Amino acid sequence: MINKIITMIAAAAMVTAAGGAVYADSCGVFRRDNDAAKAVVDKYMEAVMKSYRGDDVSFRGIVKEGCDFWYYNEYNNELIGSISRCAGLADEADYTVDYSGLTYSGSSYTVTADVTQHIKYRGMDEPIDRTTRHTFTVAQDGCEMYIVSDDAGGAGNLLTISDIL
Repeated sequence: MINKIITMIAAAAMVTAAGGAVYADSCGVFRRDNDAAKAVVDKYMEAVMKSYRGDDVSFRGIVKEGCDFWYYNEYNNELIGSISRCAGLADEADYTVDYSGLTYSGSSYTVTADVTQHIKYRGMDEPIDRTTRHTFTVAQDGCEMYIVSDDAGGAGNLLTISDIL
C-alpha cells in the first residue's frame, strides 16, 4: 500500500514537472537565445555599413522578407549604394552597437541599443558620426531569427544624404 502511494506521488511529481517544462518551452524559455538576437542586429548593421561603401548588399536572412521594414531596407540600400558610388565610395564606413536592453516575449526579442555610424567619404575633412537610440524587434521563426522593425525614435533608421552632404 505504501509503495502504491509513493509510486502515485512520484508519478504526480513527474507529470507536474513535465507540464511545467512544456509551459516553459511554450513561453520560449528553452529556445531563448539573447546572443543570437544580438548577432542578427550586428549582421544587419554590417550589411547597412557595406551599402555606404558601395557594395551590393542583400538583407536576405537578416530582415524578414515581405514586411514593411524589408521594403524600407531594399529602397534605402539602393539609394545609399548609388550615393556611395557617386561620391567615390566611402573611405570609412563603420559602426558600433552598445546594447542597453533586451527583452523576450512570445518568440520575439526587443533589443534596445545605441548605434553609432561613422562615415567618411573621399574629399571630406572630417568623418560624420551619429549616434541614435534604436529599438529592434527580432522575430524568432523556428531556428531562424529576423529583424522585423527598427524604431529609431523618429530620427530615421539610417544616416541620410542630407547628413552626408
